[in-house]
Amino acid sequence: MWHTWSTLTGQNQTRKPQLTSEKNRMTLSANQAAKLAGKAKGTILTAIESGQLTATKNAKGHWQIDPSELHRVFAYKITDQTDNQSPKPQLTIPSDHENQLEIARLRAELEGAHNMTEALRDQVADLRVRLDQEAKDRRDTQARLEDLRDKQAMPAERPQSLLAPKPESTPARRGIWPFKIMWGKDKP
Repeated sequence: MWHTWSTLTGQNQTRKPQLTSEKNRMTLSANQAAKLAGKAKGTILTAIESGQLTATKNAKGHWQIDPSELHRVFAYKITDQTDNQSPKPQLTIPSDHENQLEIARLRAELEGAHNMTEALRDQVADLRVRLDQEAKDRRDTQARLEDLRDKQAMPAERPQSLLAPKPESTPARRGIWPFKIMWGKDKP
């Protein structure tokens, strides 16, 4: 198993952003500036490209940012962290008044939802009553129509001409006279 020097010596591997000296001027790299300002490296680079943040490139093509320029664009606090850990975000506890307002808003929202539920239940009940009444009316109409058909279909009341079946006319049978000609027989 490989060990790095810092793990063997017990030193923490996280490092604070170090200022680099170039021509007697203290500068930060883009990564160091991002960590110090608490922003993403992309945010820092976007600020440089848009002209909000002035920076220069070194001989290797890396951005060098002046700390005062970084502070001008992204105000940050310099804190002394001896344990080299990033600060933990603090939980913001809303005041009692804010909680009371939120509770009142949620109660009003819940009451509105209950009112809407009751209105929808009433509407469903009304639609069920209408549907049942419509089904009853349809059954009554169907029964009346069947009674009328039964009265019209009674044989005693119908005239005999309507009751007698009509003879079916059968079409005349056609012969095969063209074939008779072919076979030497005359037309019928």
